Amino acid sequence: MKWTVALLFAANTLFLGGGCTTHHEQATTKWEYQEATNSVEANQMVDKGWIVAGFSRYTDAIGQPQANYTMKRPKQ
Repeated sequence: MKWTVALLFAANTLFLGGGCTTHHEQATTKWEYQEATNSVEANQMVDKGWIVAGFSRYTDAIGQPQANYTMKRPKQ
């Protein structure tokens, strides 16, 4: 009986200890962001490795439609 309790205690300690390890710095990706104000600029950035992370369309003060592209890429 004592042997079983000791074995279960050791197994649980190893199991729980393995789940508590810290994450390594390289496991998380750090991003840099930049804005593009038209589709031509956004497409040029995509060709350079940027990813579209967000998009918004609005009308400016004189009634002209405008667009903003939020671009991101992994920090180098």
